[in-house]
Amino acid sequence: MAIGTVKWFNSKKRYGFIVPDEGGKDVFVHMTAIEQSGMAQLVEGQRVNFKILNEPRGLQAVDLSPADDVEESAEAADPEEAEATDPEEAEAADQESAKD
Repeated sequence: MAIGTVKWFNSKKRYGFIVPDEGGKDVFVHMTAIEQSGMAQLVEGQRVNFKILNEPRGLQAVDLSPADDVEESAEAADPEEAEATDPEEAEAADQESAKD
């Protein structure tokens, strides 16, 4: 599964492109793939997970999901890491360190 950022998406034309994080060519995405993935739309700058198909006309994105799903899964897998990045706890730890 690849991760990338929506470069642009034209809802009237029903297609756009995603820039993969790993580099390489931009990946075409059609509204059909978005709808089949259960998403309503894509917006410029949105982070997404997707599978890349090598079609005769070029690379195409399918099986899309918001990239936040990956970050939430990582936090759920390591709750201590998620707690360590909590701003309130980080501030409390900083204040405690300052007392020492």
